[in-house]
Amino acid sequence: MLYGCVHDWCRPCSPELAMLCGCVEAMLTRASDAVRLRAQLVQAMLTRASDAVRLRAQLVQAMLTRASDAVRLRAQLVQAMLTRASDAVRLCARLV
Repeated sequence: MLYGCVHDWCRPCSPELAMLCGCVEAMLTRASDAVRLRAQLVQAMLTRASDAVRLRAQLVQAMLTRASDAVRLRAQLVQAMLTRASDAVRLCARLV
């Protein structure tokens, strides 16, 4: 093989053509590496976007849980106030 070219069809060629073949092969390898790197970058971006969506969903869930807790606490507070009012009415009725 001439000048380290791995292609059998370059053997009978001139040294210049064999070098050109090596250059083209190197360029294709670099392009392939660039495509691979781009794919990894896109995958990382999608993973980050997916993580962001997951985090947003957890945040919304936490907010809804807090809102639900607040509603529950308000209901308990209202119930306690009504109980106290009812107790006050009962006490007033006993006094009268």
